[in-house]
Amino acid sequence: MNVISEKGKVIVSIEIDSLGNIKNTKIVKSNNEKLNPEALRLVKLIPNEWTPAEIGSQRKKIPSNFNFLIKFDKAIKLLYSE
Repeated sequence: MNVISEKGKVIVSIEIDSLGNIKNTKIVKSNNEKLNPEALRLVKLIPNEWTPAEIGSQRKKIPSNFNFLIKFDKAIKLLYSE
């Protein structure tokens, strides 16, 4: 197992379903691909307690997408197997 210190920014996209649960996470953009697995791991830690988007006067709940930036601005240690 090797240890590497990495820095970078990763933009992650998540879909919030009509019940407020996170679905379909994916990496939109990354300036350091070694950080992608860690960014996705962090997203899995987010609780499924989102308020779903609403549309129309009857406020029908609908799925929506949300993008956000995860910035690794201090070196983190990544462990991986070769």
